Amino acid sequence: MTFPDDPLDITVSVAYEADPLAEPSSWTFTEITSADPVDNMVRPPVVITRGRAGEQGSVGPGSCDFDVINPDGIFSPRNVSGANYGRFGRNTPVRVSVDPGSGAVVRSTALVASWPPRWTGPDIDDHVPVRANGLLRRLGQGQSPLKSALRRSILGSSPLAYWPMEDGSDATLFASGLVGGQSLTPTDLAYVNPGAITGPAGSAPFAQFVASSDTTGGGVRPTALTGFSATRFSVTCVMTGVMPDPAITTCWDLFTVTTDRGHSCYATAYCGTTGGVVGTNYGIDVLFKNISLGFSARAFSFATINPFDGDPHVLVATWTQDGADVDVTMTLDGVAGTADTEAGQTLGTPAFLVGPTTRALTFGDVGNNTGGSVGLGHLAVWGNVTPPDPHEASTGYVGEEAAVRFARLCTEEGIPFDVQ
Repeated sequence: MTFPDDPLDITVSVAYEADPLAEPSSWTFTEITSADPVDNMVRPPVVITRGRAGEQGSVGPGSCDFDVINPDGIFSPRNVSGANYGRFGRNTPVRVSVDPGSGAVVRSTALVASWPPRWTGPDIDDHVPVRANGLLRRLGQGQSPLKSALRRSILGSSPLAYWPMEDGSDATLFASGLVGGQSLTPTDLAYVNPGAITGPAGSAPFAQFVASSDTTGGGVRPTALTGFSATRFSVTCVMTGVMPDPAITTCWDLFTVTTDRGHSCYATAYCGTTGGVVGTNYGIDVLFKNISLGFSARAFSFATINPFDGDPHVLVATWTQDGADVDVTMTLDGVAGTADTEAGQTLGTPAFLVGPTTRALTFGDVGNNTGGSVGLGHLAVWGNVTPPDPHEASTGYVGEEAAVRFARLCTEEGIPFDVQ
């Protein structure tokens, strides 16, 4: 007879010593079922559950349940005398196949979270009830949610320095997002409000820096930069600005990188007035400057996006040694600004970072910054590579298709996957 009158042949296999984070194609499976009752380590039934149950609104994690016979403790992970000691444990892959008469068909590949040995007496009914789960369990487990989309995106591209600045409201330092990285130390906590800015969809709340004048305001102390070359570097950040009330001029240097040649590489966000009309003179400038040597190159985004409109904006600024010259480029919210070049200069190696810093606006209707504020988050410094533009991540990848999002999250979290 054939199925369903006769049960299908079931094969259960274990991938000993497999890396659960590696590609499933690299796993080597060993069969633990056999037609010979002496060698068969699995006793029926084998129950596979997957898909949407009943009227649930979402698909739950798949599961595969079966009992493993455990003679001599060979399936007890902590049994040092067991034949499989050290070869399996948490998240060991298992595979279940059936043969409908036309060859084996894989019905489940899942990961075993634990192997709890059970018995009814000494050497009586030694067994292990096994439950293996699909990848949805790993994606949804744990008490801590995933970090913000911006943080995951930036960390996945290996910056040399990075400060998410998503620290809570009681923070006194801004922790590095890199293992072993230096923290940023505020200059005066009276002018710094950690976690006060509601960032874009792709970020947790980040820090606000306020000013009472063009010389008094929040900032961070100089922090050493290491591991860079003199060829090229970039700085990316998310910022948001609020005009003083009543509205007058406001201006902030978002960050400044000083090179070992004494040059200043920095970004200035401003919103001023022209002819007394507020909000007609605004933009972000990215500069390569040395006051004592009397040169300055300026890439800019002028009168296209107001950085002090209260919305979050994403800046990418890059300084490149181009032969005997230094090129300065920038993008704001994914849109390239006007580039510039300073001829006959040497960029130097990034040495220190500081910022943000309030200052007076020196063009248009000049004026002091009184009561204006700037929010700053996800400050990252990159070496001789093309940095990712964080703009898409800042939106939380709005409009991303489900399959694309699934693949991206698995990649970011180091989880093997297959989208068909």
